[in-house]
Amino acid sequence: MGGGAGGGGAAPGSFTLSTTSLHFISNCTTAPQTFTVTNTSSGNLTWHATVNALTSVTPSGSTLLPGQAVDVSVLPHPVQKMYYSVISVDTDVASSQSVQVDTSVETLSPPTNLPPDIDFGNVKVGSTVTAFIDLFSVGIQAPGIYASMSDTWPVFYLSGKSPLPGLGWTVTFQPDSIGEQVRTITFSTMLMPVCPPNTITARGVGVAP
Repeated sequence: MGGGAGGGGAAPGSFTLSTTSLHFISNCTTAPQTFTVTNTSSGNLTWHATVNALTSVTPSGSTLLPGQAVDVSVLPHPVQKMYYSVISVDTDVASSQSVQVDTSVETLSPPTNLPPDIDFGNVKVGSTVTAFIDLFSVGIQAPGIYASMSDTWPVFYLSGKSPLPGLGWTVTFQPDSIGEQVRTITFSTMLMPVCPPNTITARGVGVAP
């Protein structure tokens, strides 16, 4: 079953991978790891790698001259506590080979698309205005999404940590004095922290009644 790296009789399209597995401890500063694809055939080799969308592979393919090699950079972007993927490396001639990617997840990847900051504008002191944050706009693909706000009541109020039945959170602004008020809303999950950027800002200006 060997890859046949020897002499001029190497099988067409034959190649080797430098490893069959990579292990990551995933946190907010995780660095990419690499594996090497080497052309062990006597002709040019065109290869390509496929993997699920939550693992980055760069480059994902190229053409190698006989004996030429290329380093492939790998970085997982986990969105759940347990994460596993397989990178399949294929050519048009030889059988595919694979690299298993195991990840011990300590923090989740940042939200894919945070909702915009909330700007209530000018609001009369003693009046109340609200805004709604759509759960699906947060972009964290994991169970148990939570939101928290710094220094809330009585000027700002966030409708609990977990989403409302309407699938989101209501933010209330009720200025008790004249001037600008600013708060930070942080998104996390029930399982573990979420890497930044994971916050938005709520602001409003209290004006005279």
